[in-house]
Amino acid sequence: ESPLVAGIFGLRSHGLIFGVTGFAFTIGGAIGPSLTGYIFDATHSYQLAFLASGIAALLGLILTLVLRPIKHKRLQV
Repeated sequence: ESPLVAGIFGLRSHGLIFGVTGFAFTIGGAIGPSLTGYIFDATHSYQLAFLASGIAALLGLILTLVLRPIKHKRLQV
């Protein structure tokens, strides 16, 4: 993941961006199972949980496709 973040956003803010993406993964990993359990307890089905996961994955895919790599300035010698 780190080389991907550096390749897309450059090295200038790499630590900050890498920290934010890591934090987002951690929050998702912490909330996801609890939310899925709550949805199952409320509806007695995993259908809504799978639908919500699919929508989140689709949103992530769309946001990933929108990213554009930074164009690096070349030094003229």
